[in-house]
Amino acid sequence: MASWYSAGLRFGHHRIIDFCKRPFASTAEMNASLIANFQACVAHDDGLWILGDFAFGRADDTAQFESWFHSLPGRKHLIIGNHDDEAVMALLRKSRGFIS
Repeated sequence: MASWYSAGLRFGHHRIIDFCKRPFASTAEMNASLIANFQACVAHDDGLWILGDFAFGRADDTAQFESWFHSLPGRKHLIIGNHDDEAVMALLRKSRGFIS
């Protein structure tokens, strides 16, 4: 079992591509690539620590946020970041095994 750490993923944030010069043409491509990269590295029993700024969007995007989150492998631990809003915090209330 390994431990993996990530921060500032910002799923769904269309402007982060320009802000951080991420090599993607769209948020859909970025989101899919992030998920694929995690799935290629993180095993089912590994710990995956997400250290803030998981996703960006509206509070009514909770279903989309859940989809991204549950697409990631491993035993996930989510720490709320300064840019995470109500939709991300809803993940903590709905799921087990998270920390804040």
